Amino acid sequence: MSENKYEIFYNLIEFWTLNDFCTPNIKAEVIFDMLLSPFITDIVKEGMNSNGRFVLLAKEFPLKVYENNKGPKVDYLLMDDSTNDLYIVELKTDNNSFDKEQYNKYLKTLENGDIGENFCKIIKDNTQEKYYRNFEICTNVKGSNKYIRMLCQMAEILDGRISGNRATLSKEELAEAIRDFLKGQTIHIVYVSINEIKVRNKPCEELYREIKNIHLENIEMYKNNPEKRNLWDLVHNIIKQTN
Repeated sequence: MSENKYEIFYNLIEFWTLNDFCTPNIKAEVIFDMLLSPFITDIVKEGMNSNGRFVLLAKEFPLKVYENNKGPKVDYLLMDDSTNDLYIVELKTDNNSFDKEQYNKYLKTLENGDIGENFCKIIKDNTQEKYYRNFEICTNVKGSNKYIRMLCQMAEILDGRISGNRATLSKEELAEAIRDFLKGQTIHIVYVSINEIKVRNKPCEELYREIKNIHLENIEMYKNNPEKRNLWDLVHNIIKQTN
């Protein structure tokens, strides 16, 4: 592909991102998620001013399950590989969209440490161990449900930290092993937003405890990595234009 075609493709992404961002009833978070997912671990690391090694455990991670199989889900669940600390990361495209009810749910999860228990429950209640020929994994856990994929991806990342051999554990045993690991870890609440999130004209961090608000517009990364820097600059430019 010629350099000109790359530019055409970028301009196409830029146009439709900005267009959809300003279109009623289109969820801007979905658009931004596509752009930010490859960078989210580095964004949180930079925003937290950390020297840790951040990894993405899951997206749309279920914090609680109700009878209708619905419940609050966090945009990103990250882990600092060097400390095992967990990060509940919520993406906000509207800097005035702070939701106190949502915050209270996150705070309760932080205080109760039940994040793994809820994940274990949804795996046991909402997945089936069936063979599905278009979905192949390297363990005996196979299924057509997306939560099976999330389970196996997390198990692979946490290999060596969870008890048992992930290649021989059943779906239920694997879910229980992840539950036990998640239960004992420190949890942080992080909001990633274009600019500063304010409530009653004050930064949300001043009014609500345990919150870290990372402003995307201020994030500069990859100073020593020109290739990654160029990619981030393209995404960063689109983000700033939505402001």
